[in-house]
Amino acid sequence: MTRFQKAITPGMSDAYLRLGYDRVAGFAVPVADVAWATSPADLHAVHALGFPASPFSPDDAFVDVLRFTPGPQVRTADAVGGTDAMTRDIRGGTFIDRAPFTGTGFAPVDGHQVPVTWIVHSRVPAGSELVRVHADGTEQVLARYVDVARCWESADATVHHTTFPGVSRFVGAMAEWRATHLNAEVHGDRVVLVSEGEPHAAFGFAQAASGRWFREVPRADVDKLYEIFLTGRWQGVEVRVVDLGIDEGGDRRATISAVGHDADAAEAAGMIKVDAGVYEMVVDPDEIVDLTPFQLVPAVWE
Repeated sequence: MTRFQKAITPGMSDAYLRLGYDRVAGFAVPVADVAWATSPADLHAVHALGFPASPFSPDDAFVDVLRFTPGPQVRTADAVGGTDAMTRDIRGGTFIDRAPFTGTGFAPVDGHQVPVTWIVHSRVPAGSELVRVHADGTEQVLARYVDVARCWESADATVHHTTFPGVSRFVGAMAEWRATHLNAEVHGDRVVLVSEGEPHAAFGFAQAASGRWFREVPRADVDKLYEIFLTGRWQGVEVRVVDLGIDEGGDRRATISAVGHDADAAEAAGMIKVDAGVYEMVVDPDEIVDLTPFQLVPAVWE
């Protein structure tokens, strides 16, 4: 299976290492096709990091990248479209985004043919590595993502686990086990079950350094594996609910992510651009209309 690489903004790197954040979304390229990109300047070109309001510069001392192999629940799309609706429609694609995005499905880099893939907002796949590429070409593995229970483990950087071990039920695998629905990670014929709170001792869960409680069981003991995909519309933009919680004032808040690949529409609605092509917002759940839940079940989980 293809191993991908995605440039990670400084803010996202901080969230991974300091807050235990465990999600990824946006444009990625095959690792095998960018082995030649060994400097921040190279990475700036191949990952098209010169987009508006970009936190990256070709002269950066380093660039962090996430290297990962998608699991069955990670969905992808060819990054085809244009910088306007006319070009998108001519190409038969779905994306409207800002230059240096080309919409051809390939990175805008001379002398190399590098396909670009869109990663749908997903939980970070187990086994992913956060790697820092320095200006002298050296690489430093900062941390590794074990799974949804144990989250990030330190390598050359210190990982600080959050004091709130929350995990979204709207991104990543879920498992039905003993009439209970829990977050899960599938490792071949074994499934890791995860709880934010401490289950009764009879269930045999242990607490990880992340603060989450987990138990590994045979896959045959799990009644069902699936992912919840909850879509709706906010300010006329097609969105997906990727998290739901309570803010410090006790009010319900939903984190939404635009799914229409239309930068014009997302920006007109006032959504926040967190990365190239990635628009999110924290809103009152009552503002989201046409909510439609799906249960997505990859063929290998059936």
